[in-house]
Amino acid sequence: MSSLNEPTSVDDSWLAVVGAWTQEILGNEWSVYLSEWPGSYSTPAIMWRVSGMDLRQLGLSSYELEKQLSATAVGSTRNQEAAAVLKLAEALGAAVKIPLSTEDRRYLSISNPKVSLKNAATTETTDGQLTVTLTRRTGSYPAQEVSLMQSVHYKSNMR
Repeated sequence: MSSLNEPTSVDDSWLAVVGAWTQEILGNEWSVYLSEWPGSYSTPAIMWRVSGMDLRQLGLSSYELEKQLSATAVGSTRNQEAAAVLKLAEALGAAVKIPLSTEDRRYLSISNPKVSLKNAATTETTDGQLTVTLTRRTGSYPAQEVSLMQSVHYKSNMR
């Protein structure tokens, strides 16, 4: 059974924290995957991925980093999937914050947990059954948490 304890292809501390938190809430019966489904997985399973990110400057030296995470559950039955998603949504609503680093006293604020059970959970789903927004404020630019620049376009106006 592949689970959260195995290496994943994405190195995102927020996903890792949410994955570990999810494992605590749902228990060892559920496999938790991060970023993508593996080639073969066992059910019941849930997969979290980052579906969006925003960085806002709040002042001269403070920033707010916001990530939208989506989860898709695949269970033996639709009822098992719905029960897991609803359990996570309730836990997210009650938690308010998830510790990112308890030693450094850094936390992720939870907002807008939303559940949509309209579509069947498949590995092809682009929108998860559960979405949540996580936010963290920082006094310095969070370079380690922001994606690196993909490319630079330069056009010279010199003749």
